[in-house]
Amino acid sequence: MAAAATGAVKINADGVVHAASRLDGIGFMARNHAGSFLACKLVVLNGISNSVHAKLLAVREGLFFAANQLICPT
Repeated sequence: MAAAATGAVKINADGVVHAASRLDGIGFMARNHAGSFLACKLVVLNGISNSVHAKLLAVREGLFFAANQLICPT
C-alpha cells in the first residue's frame, strides 16, 4: 500500500445500534498523513433505525468535521 500524500487526512467512522435500550452512537477519528491523531468525536443518539443508518450518520459527521475544521477552517 502506498503512503498517504502529505496533507492527506484519513477519517475512520462507525456507528452502533442497541435496539433494547434505543441508545445508539456514532463516532469518528481523524488522522493526518503520518497517522498522527487530529481529532475524534462521539455522539449518543436515540432512535437510529439500523446499523447502516448509524454508519452513514458517522461518515457524514466526519465529513462535516473535515470540511469545517480541516479544509476550510474559520
